[in-house]
Amino acid sequence: MTDTLNPTPGSIVSCRSRQWVVLPSENQDVIRLRPLSGNEDEITGLYRQLGLETITSATFALPKGT
Repeated sequence: MTDTLNPTPGSIVSCRSRQWVVLPSENQDVIRLRPLSGNEDEITGLYRQLGLETITSATFALPKGT
């Protein structure tokens, strides 16, 4: 994981080609993520020490005006 930031609970991040909300974690080596869809069945934890995932701040396109 090229952890370009230290996400805090409530942050919206991008990882695995989708956006996630960072959840609180009791273990500082685990980043818990819930997809923006809110599906609690898809909550996942990423173990920082493995170095397998890249987490970046989520960005969203501006809405197009009419």
